[in-house]
Amino acid sequence: MLCVSVGPRTTDDAPSKDTLRNVEETGEFVINIVSLSLSNNMHESSKSHPPEADEFEKAGLTPAPCEVVGPPRVGEAGVSMECVLDRAIQLGSDHLLIGRMVRFHVRDELYQNGRIDVAGLDPLGRLAGNYTKVETLFKLPSEDF
Repeated sequence: MLCVSVGPRTTDDAPSKDTLRNVEETGEFVINIVSLSLSNNMHESSKSHPPEADEFEKAGLTPAPCEVVGPPRVGEAGVSMECVLDRAIQLGSDHLLIGRMVRFHVRDELYQNGRIDVAGLDPLGRLAGNYTKVETLFKLPSEDF
């Protein structure tokens, strides 16, 4: 099970993104984990575009077919997870989308000894409109904390 939060736009002049509507209509979504090198593309994809716009084209990304769900995944992503919507929970003005992962895609060069090479992936995340990257990997328990 995976979840993603979809919130309203924070500016009055920007229309809402189509993400929530698309997921509720199709019952499917894809979570893509992209590398820092794709940060500007990821930011472009977060903008509000008209529903008829090709967001892959606007962001300079390649749509790749999924194997189980209908929406495409990001071809350049190091990791993509195809999900079927289990439920959408409204939390204030946000929605928490919970999905069952039905297919997992990992670029070959990132899969080593049964694990994902996180350093090689150089993952970028988005948290409440800000961006973050994983910089420090450590094992627990640790005497450093």
